[in-house]
Amino acid sequence: MSDEFWHKLRQARIEEIQEELQRLGASADAHPAYQGSGAMASTILDVLQAKGTSEELKTRLRTLETQKRVALDAEDFSKASEIKAKQAELLSLARVELGIKQDTKGGI
Repeated sequence: MSDEFWHKLRQARIEEIQEELQRLGASADAHPAYQGSGAMASTILDVLQAKGTSEELKTRLRTLETQKRVALDAEDFSKASEIKAKQAELLSLARVELGIKQDTKGGI
């Protein structure tokens, strides 16, 4: 297998780990400064569980998540990356729709 294949495999795994870390960071045992600070739609799961999200947006996000999983199972990492980019676009749309400020990951 080519070096490009293994590089894409590593990139896909890194992205999966980053998503999992975001989920863990948003859990109840997160840093006390972030608890109760309002809704942070940082993951697809957050958007799907939000009350103000339209059904159309939820359906599109679920469909893309399924397509991404299928692409990853088929080891088509470039397609999975493209789908993840589409998900990011929809996630930013959801933030606008829900009126949520984006996390700047900065200090003050």
